Amino acid sequence: MCLQTSYFPDDHTGEIIAPRVTRLAGLLEASRRQLHNAIMNGMKDPRIDRAIGVCKKVLRKANPSGHICAGPAPRRSC
Repeated sequence: MCLQTSYFPDDHTGEIIAPRVTRLAGLLEASRRQLHNAIMNGMKDPRIDRAIGVCKKVLRKANPSGHICAGPAPRRSC
C-alpha cells in the first residue's frame, strides 16, 4: 500500500472527499487484519519460541543479578 497525494479537479466538499476517505479506511482495516494474522501465525512457529529462549539465556548470562539498569546514559553502571 502506498499513500500519496492526488489531484482533485473538483471542489473539496465532504460529498466528494468522503467516499475516498471511506475507501482508505477500509484498506487500512484490511491491512491491520493481515498484519495481525501474520503476527499470530508467526508466534505459532517453534523457531520463534527457540529464538525467544536463546535471547532470554543471553540476557541472563549478561546480567545474572536480574537488576535492570534504568536510564539512557551509557556511563551509568548497574
